[in-house]
Amino acid sequence: FSHKGHRIRISTDYNWEDGGNPNAAPFFLSTAGYGVFRNTWAQGLYDFSASPSVLAHNETRFDAFYFASAPRDFRHLLEAYTFITGRPFMPPIYGLALGDADCYHNFRHGDNTEVVLSLAEAYRACDFPGAWILPNDGYGCGFGVGSKTHFPQNFSLLDNVVARLRERGFVTGLWSSTGLPNITRLVAGSGTRIAKLDVAWIGEGYKFAFDAIKAVVAGIENNSDSRRFIWTVEGWAGTQRLAAMWNGDHYGTFDAIRWQIPTFIGSGF
Repeated sequence: FSHKGHRIRISTDYNWEDGGNPNAAPFFLSTAGYGVFRNTWAQGLYDFSASPSVLAHNETRFDAFYFASAPRDFRHLLEAYTFITGRPFMPPIYGLALGDADCYHNFRHGDNTEVVLSLAEAYRACDFPGAWILPNDGYGCGFGVGSKTHFPQNFSLLDNVVARLRERGFVTGLWSSTGLPNITRLVAGSGTRIAKLDVAWIGEGYKFAFDAIKAVVAGIENNSDSRRFIWTVEGWAGTQRLAAMWNGDHYGTFDAIRWQIPTFIGSGF
């Protein structure tokens, strides 16, 4: 896992495939025993293809933290980086287990969010260890019954679905492409505890996306006694202290696995 000989974009690019950077961070470290974190929201380009390397961001200011360690002592370099930008948050225990994210108010499921309850029953009947569910994961997908409303917001139905999923051992969350203006009602009223933020809302990235995640953190933790569990894309330095960053929708092919492995290693950074 090395970027030597490569040019790396530090930017928002909406590319979830090989060569994309769905969660960029203005930070690099070297086997020589040092790391550099650029304290900026500006997009950049790091060129490691020639010597000297070119490490540029689209701004006239320069603000950087330099970290030093013994050669290949990545642990201490990462400790220094997260001391500045924030320690990775510990997700709730259920967040470490398997989950299900899909849209149930659509043609495939009869435009009925309550269909997710039969899925939960199937999980338990098969002794499958599911722990959380997002029942509206899809563009234009709300929660309700019937096809008359394109993006239903039936809170009474959601209250019932969340309660019945809880009885079956599932924690419920919601996906959003448009923001979560009713997050107080969703958390304090319905009992949702998870949020997944997608590009139609936070696709601008950088500080806009970071501030949106902070608002969702407050929405969950200020309206419940629970630890939040948030998924996001377009992360930046510091996002690790707020949310889990996902890498987009991938195929389960051997070619995809080829680049998924270094992607997951890099996500650990």
